[in-house]
Amino acid sequence: MKNITNVRGITLIALVITIIILLILAGISIATLTGENGILTKVENAKNQTIEEEEKEQIKLAYNTVMADKLHNGQETIVTPELLKEELDKQNVESTTEAKDNNRIKVTFTKSENVYMVDGKTGNITQNGIENNTPKISISDAKLTGEFEIKTQVVDENNNTFIIPAGFKIATDSADTIDEGIVIEDKNYNQFVWVSVDPVSFERTTGYSNGSPQSYDLTKYTEPFINGYKEEIAEESAMKQSVKDNHGFYMGRFETGKDAKGNVVVQKESPVYSDVPWGNSMTDISQGAVKLSKDFSTNNSYQDVTSTLCYGIQWDAALKFIDTDYAKDSRKQGWYQDNYNSLDTGNKVANPNNLTGLDLIYGDNPDVIANKQKNIYDMAGNVWEWTMEAFDTNRRVHRGGFYGHDGFNAPASRLASSLADYHHSNLGFRIALHF
Repeated sequence: MKNITNVRGITLIALVITIIILLILAGISIATLTGENGILTKVENAKNQTIEEEEKEQIKLAYNTVMADKLHNGQETIVTPELLKEELDKQNVESTTEAKDNNRIKVTFTKSENVYMVDGKTGNITQNGIENNTPKISISDAKLTGEFEIKTQVVDENNNTFIIPAGFKIATDSADTIDEGIVIEDKNYNQFVWVSVDPVSFERTTGYSNGSPQSYDLTKYTEPFINGYKEEIAEESAMKQSVKDNHGFYMGRFETGKDAKGNVVVQKESPVYSDVPWGNSMTDISQGAVKLSKDFSTNNSYQDVTSTLCYGIQWDAALKFIDTDYAKDSRKQGWYQDNYNSLDTGNKVANPNNLTGLDLIYGDNPDVIANKQKNIYDMAGNVWEWTMEAFDTNRRVHRGGFYGHDGFNAPASRLASSLADYHHSNLGFRIALHF
C-alpha cells in the first residue's frame, strides 16, 4: 500500500475564506454598479441629460425659426404657443404647448414627459424653474461646499432635486433628504426648510378644530384679498407661479424672532417677535408683519429669493408636506397649556423662556423633539402666526393656535382672524422665501 503524504487539497477554512472574498468582491461590484455614484446610475443620468439637451435644442430651433419669420415680416417679436407647436410638429416632435402668464409657454414632451417653460419674448428655457446653465450637484458635495456663490440644483439621497440660493449653505444639522427636512442657512445664521410641493395639488385647504373641519364660510376666507394693498394680487400670483415652477419654496424653520438690537431673525432660541400687527389696515402695510417679512430679503442681501409673510396656501402646503394628521391633531407636538414635559410641568406661557425653536421634550420620549416636524419648529402652538389670508373685508388670518389652547382644539391647521392692526403677545409671524 502506498503512503499518501503529498496530496494537496483545499481545506474547509480556505474554502470559507475564498467564499468570503468572493462575496466581498461581489458586493464591491454591486456597489460600483448601483447607488448614487454607481455606473448604472451614472449611465441613466447621462441618458436623461442627453434627452433633455436634445429636447432643449428642438425648442430652440423651433423658437428661432418662428422669431426669424416674425422679424422678416416685421411682426411683433413674441412667440405664441400655437406657432411654437407648429414648428415642433415640423420636426416630428410629439409635444403639447400651453400659454402661461408673462408671455411664457409650457412645453411638454409626450414621450419623456419632460416639461419646460419658454419665455415667448427672449426664448429663455427653464426646466422646473431652473435656467439651462444652473449647475447640479449631490447633497454630499453640497454639504462640503459651504456658502454657494450661485443658485444651484442639489440632488438629495433619494434622487429628488431642490434649489439652494446664492449666499446660502446647507446647515450642519440638515437632513440628507427632502422628506426629512433640508435646512439652509445664510451668512447671518437665519435658517429655512425646503417644502416640496406638487404643483397640481398646490391649493388652500380646510382648517381643523376638535378633530373636525372648521365650520365657516370658505368664501369669506380669501387669498389674495382683492381689495388689499396695491401689489397684493400681483405678488400672490408671482409667488404661486414660482412655487409651481420650482416644485417648492422655503419656509422659515422657526417663528420669526428678534436679536438684541431688535432686528428680524429666523434663528433658534431667539425671543419671539410677537405683539406685532399684520399692518396698519387691510390696505396699509407701511409697518407690521407684512413689511417686516418683505424687507427681510433686502436687509440680508439675498440675490435669488423674495421674502414674504407666509401665505395661507404655503402654510397648508407645509402641513401637507409634514403630515395631514399633524394638521388635524397636534397634541404633544407643540407648546400648549396642557403640555407636561421634562423642561416644565404644565407650562402656562408660550414656552419657559418665550423663545423660538425651544425644544419640547417629553420625559417618556426623551430622544424626540416633539415640536419639530421635518426640521420645522412650532407650526402648532407657541404663538399664533399671521398669514396673508383675509377674512371677510376687515380682518386678516392667523394660523396654528397658541400656548393658551390645546393641540386638539387648536392644531397646526386652525384658522382664526383679527383686525389687521391688532397686536398681542400671543401673536407672531413666519417668513417664507420663493424664487
